[in-house]
Amino acid sequence: MVERNSTSLVWNPKATNSIKEDHGKPIYCVTFNSISEACKDVFASCGGPRATIYKCLPGGALEILQAYVDKDESEEFFACKWSVSTDDPLLLLAGKNGLLKILNCTTQKLEWVAEGHGDAINDIAIHPMQPSLVLTASRDASLRLWNTQTKVCVLIVNGDGGHRNEVLSIDFHPLDGNQFVSCGMDNYVKIWSLEDMVEDVESSFHHNSNGATVFATKFLGSPKFSSYKVHYDYVDCVRFCGDLLLTKSVDERIYMWRPDLDPEEPIDTKGHIHLVQELELDDCAKIWFVRFAMDRECRTLACGTKSGTVLVYDPLTLCRRPVAKLKRGPSVLKAVAPIARQTAVSPDGDIIVSCCEDSTIWRYDLVSKEISSAATKPKAGAQAYGTARKGV
Repeated sequence: MVERNSTSLVWNPKATNSIKEDHGKPIYCVTFNSISEACKDVFASCGGPRATIYKCLPGGALEILQAYVDKDESEEFFACKWSVSTDDPLLLLAGKNGLLKILNCTTQKLEWVAEGHGDAINDIAIHPMQPSLVLTASRDASLRLWNTQTKVCVLIVNGDGGHRNEVLSIDFHPLDGNQFVSCGMDNYVKIWSLEDMVEDVESSFHHNSNGATVFATKFLGSPKFSSYKVHYDYVDCVRFCGDLLLTKSVDERIYMWRPDLDPEEPIDTKGHIHLVQELELDDCAKIWFVRFAMDRECRTLACGTKSGTVLVYDPLTLCRRPVAKLKRGPSVLKAVAPIARQTAVSPDGDIIVSCCEDSTIWRYDLVSKEISSAATKPKAGAQAYGTARKGV
């Protein structure tokens, strides 16, 4: 691993590699496999009806391990996340058609299709301790908690205290799996708690999906915190940073803040927040569904821009400006804006990947000056994840 604190090391200002996926659709999501330490250099992308799995090799190379194409050509995947079943890596996909699809990358089979949302799914979050628990956020203004092990919908989150428009982004607390946060097009950020539903969640692991009984899905309608005071427009990305929250809107700012969770808080100050840090974004005004990512230690935050540049921050410092601006090469499709819709940071923070609207994926590495010019051509092949195939 590269020592990030060494003064002899710098962020390479140029991409170490790029690849253009041939489906010609915008790529909305990339995500590293942070569930398995052995697969920490593996990431997935999704765009159109396709998902592709890559491995980051030394020197900047990208190796294609698998590719999946949905049978429904009308599908357009907006989100992908990693989970695990026993020792098999699972790739979860969701998007336009409102279905959550679970792919087993070892057996190369579609394990389950979770149906229930009334519209598109915008985001997926995985429980930090129990990866079988999967949260989805939808255009239908609701969230759903699924148990992929027993194939049931555990919980539906909506109601009087729920969102009033599309839910765009969600995240679990990294240490307290009973807490999760959501944000959306109604400008609200909401924190939810499962503390009163621990027994219901536990019972979902004992349900027999092949039996005659139907699992009794629960409902959650009251968040423990709700505020529209953070941003004054769509909130399209939210992440926990310890007990703090990082949120982004369309106003070229990422805010780090602490919610006031005092149960005795006066009614006229409900939803009060305490601003901790403000990160300044460039080239991001008036554009939404551009989401940032962090490594597991929250030392590297990466966010894309309209021009495809990736801005890098250390959110734990007092610096408001990016510590690096990672620029890409010429756009592959000149007529398409190269908006970097989402980034992914490897678990150790050494690699950043961005995905763009011109069907391209870009890799950036934290490298020493001595090897900053090293680059190798992408390789196609298959190793631990089996051979690539079509037809999910």
